[in-house]
Amino acid sequence: MTFKIKAKKMGIETLGKVNRFTKVARKHGQKLYYIDLGGAPILEEPPTHRSKVGILWSLVVLFIMAFFIILTISQFSKGKSQPNILSSVPSIIYTSEVPSSYLPFSSPPVGILFKDASGKDILNSSLLEVHYKYITIFNQDALPRIRRSIASVECSFDGINTVSGGSSNNISKLTTKAICPNESVELVGTFELPVYSYLEVEVNRCECPTNTSIPCTCATDQEFNDIFWTGSLNLIIMETIPSYSVIARKVDIFPKDPDLSKPPSQVNNTRSLYWKNVLAFMNRVDVYIRRKTIFNGPRYIFDYHFSEFFAVGTIMARPEDFTPGDPLLFKGYIRMDITDSQEMRQSPQLLQLIGSWGALWSFLLAHCRLLDPTLQQKGVLSKRPY
Repeated sequence: MTFKIKAKKMGIETLGKVNRFTKVARKHGQKLYYIDLGGAPILEEPPTHRSKVGILWSLVVLFIMAFFIILTISQFSKGKSQPNILSSVPSIIYTSEVPSSYLPFSSPPVGILFKDASGKDILNSSLLEVHYKYITIFNQDALPRIRRSIASVECSFDGINTVSGGSSNNISKLTTKAICPNESVELVGTFELPVYSYLEVEVNRCECPTNTSIPCTCATDQEFNDIFWTGSLNLIIMETIPSYSVIARKVDIFPKDPDLSKPPSQVNNTRSLYWKNVLAFMNRVDVYIRRKTIFNGPRYIFDYHFSEFFAVGTIMARPEDFTPGDPLLFKGYIRMDITDSQEMRQSPQLLQLIGSWGALWSFLLAHCRLLDPTLQQKGVLSKRPY
C-alpha cells in the first residue's frame, strides 16, 4: 500500500509540473511569433499577422544572412569581389597601351649566355667575347654619338617557378655562367627626341692579338665551328612584374592566398630570349623595355596606390647574312619601348560590401512579407494565433 501511495503522489507531482509548464508556454509562447520577419499587415486588430510558417522561414533567412556576412567579410579581407564568388578577383576597370611618356628609367639586369649542343652552359673566353656599350644620340645624329664602354663581369640569374594556386615561389639558379655589364645605365627617349640613350651588347669571336709576341689563347677554327655553330645564344633580362595576377587560377569560397586587398609589389622574373646559331645568319635584335603602371583604387577613402613595373615589350629580330671572317656574331639593343601599359584595378569597397548586405536583406525580407498572404489564400494560415 505504501508503494502505491508514493507512486500516486509522484504522478500527481509530475502532472502538476506538466500543467505549470503548459501554462507558462501558453503565456509566453506568443512571443516566439515576433521572430517572424514577414509579419503581414492586416486591416483588423492586431495590425500584424505572424505564423509558425513565418517563424520557420525567418530562421532560414537569418541563417542565410549570417552565412553571407561571414563569407563576404572573409572575401573582403583578402580584397576579393562581392558577391559573385566565381569572379572573386579585383575588377580591371581600365587597361590599355598608350604612347610612351619617355620618362627615363634604369636598364634592367641583362646577360648573355652561351649553350652548347647538349644545352650545357658554357663560359669560355677562348670562344667568345661579350662587350657592352652605352650609346647616346643627340638631335637625330646631328652631333657625333657618344659611345661609352662598360666592363663585363660573370653573373648569375635566378629562375622562378610559380606554384599553382600561388602563394609561394620556388627559386632556383637558372645559370651562373652569364656575362653581364657591371653597371646599369639610364634608358632615355627615342630617336626622334633630342636625347636618345640605349644599351648595346655585342658578341664577338675571340681574336688573337695583332702582337705576335703575345700568345694566342683563342680556339682554332675547327674547335670554334664544332662548338659555337651547334649551340645557341641566350639574351637574359630580369623583369620586374606584379606580385600577383588578377586572373583566378583557383576559386575558393573562403580565400586563403594571395592577399588581393594589398597593391601588388615588384617581383623579379627572369626572361630568356633564345636564338639558335646558324652559320648563314647573324642576328641583330632590338629588345624594348615597357613600363607598366598599375593604379589601385581606394577601398575606403584615401588608400589608393600607384605601382610601376618594367618588362620586355616588343622584340624585333633582324637576321643578316653572316660574313665569314667577321668576328661579329650577335648584336642586341636594349631600348625604351614606344608604348606604356596602363591598368586600373578596383578591389571591392567598404560601401559595396555593406550595400550587398542591404540588398540581400531587402530581397529576403520582401519574400517574408509575400509568404503570409500567399499561404493565407491557400488556407494554410486561416487561423490567426492572436
